[in-house]
This record gives sequence, structure tokens and C-alpha cells, in this order.
Amino acid sequence: MFHIDQILKDELVDSFSMNEVTKCFSFRNSDEIFSDKYESFVANIDFYTWLAYGNVSGQNEAKNVYFRINDLLQKQVKENQSQLILDVGFGVARILFDSTVYFKETQLIGFDYSVNMLKRAKQILVDGEQLNIDFSSSGLKAFKINGKKQNNVHLLHRSFSELPFQLNSMVVVVNTFLIDRVRCAISP
Repeated sequence: MFHIDQILKDELVDSFSMNEVTKCFSFRNSDEIFSDKYESFVANIDFYTWLAYGNVSGQNEAKNVYFRINDLLQKQVKENQSQLILDVGFGVARILFDSTVYFKETQLIGFDYSVNMLKRAKQILVDGEQLNIDFSSSGLKAFKINGKKQNNVHLLHRSFSELPFQLNSMVVVVNTFLIDRVRCAISP
């Protein structure tokens, strides 16, 4: 059985802990959470869930970013081998959701800074809940997500700037819609 602590940097193994959401390393204080647009109110997470899952059905697969990413993953990852895929800034876990169909033996690790995003991803991929997302009052189509309990999905809470993994521990690292939100220190 796979355990996250097998791929952590040695100095972080002892700080790895569990909380009510998922596995994590660090917590944010209440001021940090309050100022974060993803944490400000739960309806935001429903909207992000709608963006990731609700607008996909009926779209041309060639134009859909999630289908294109999974197509690339299938070309890069050899199934039935012990491998790791990391989705950094996974949000509501759309890439992980699709990847569970193609990579049943691969360990999928999701990494995000938002507690609300982690909770939603946990509902969908760990708890296997069915969610009803309804923004019909805003003119958007209501839909249901049938969650699935996945033993090969691991969700972590931490900042992108503090990746806790040993070098070369992942076969693929995926990022969707995060890089524009990462602060970068540029040296002269």
C-alpha cells in the first residue's frame, strides 16, 4: 500500500499530519483564510465546481482543456506500473476525477492551498458524494456530479511554493489554471 510519507522530503515526514479535511502540512491563520477569494464564501466553490464539471458535457472534446490534458497524460503515463501523478493547484479536482478512469493503478496526488477546494475535492473523490450544483437562477444549467470513492487519490493542503516531495518522485506534474496566481520573486 502506498503512503505519502514515502515520497516526502526527509525533514517533513514528522510534520505530516491529518486534519478533518485531508492530509496536510500547514494551516493558514484566520486572516489568511478570510482574505482568500476561494475561502470567502462556500458558493464560490459551487461556482468553480460548475466551471470545472458543469460546462463540459456536450462540448467538443478537442476543444475542452480537461480532455486535452487527459489525452496528454495517457500518452505520458504507462498504466499498470507503480507511478505517481501530481496535480498542483488542483482546485475542485477535475483532472484527478478524469484521471481515475485511465490510471487505476497509479497514485494520484492533489495539492492545493484552498481549504474549500480541498473539501470539495474530498466530497467528490474520497467520500464519493453526489452533488447537486444549481445556478439556474443565474442562467446556468443545473447538474449533478456523481462522486466516486478512490483509494488511489491523495489530497494535500500546502502552498505551491512549498512542495514537500523528494526530487524525481513523480512521473508527471500537472497544473491547470494556477500559474497566473503564483507570486514569483524575480532577481535582477
